[in-house]
Amino acid sequence: MQSTALVNPTAALSHRQRLGRCYELSGLVALHNPHVTLVHGSIQGFNFPRIAHAWVELPDGSVWEPVTNKVWHRPIFDGFYRAQVTVKYDHQAMCRLCAQHEHWGPWNTVAA
Repeated sequence: MQSTALVNPTAALSHRQRLGRCYELSGLVALHNPHVTLVHGSIQGFNFPRIAHAWVELPDGSVWEPVTNKVWHRPIFDGFYRAQVTVKYDHQAMCRLCAQHEHWGPWNTVAA
């Protein structure tokens, strides 16, 4: 499922170019789409250890995942990745924290 309303400046990147860049890629998409929510949390799949991860929640509740560059129905995303949310950021909080820390995250703080 792809969302036509999502502005995705990362669309041209290959899967290999996406690996290890979830905070940056999610931040870029959130920056260009003020109507979405940036999420920092963790995922665990295929019996691997839980890892820190970032993704974007769309207004309809679906999830854009930065490494696969796909939009997932929320229950499928949660089930497949065992996603756990640590903190959610609206556009204003994300911009403020990104400028304050001079990186895409994680910021290890509670959204304000």
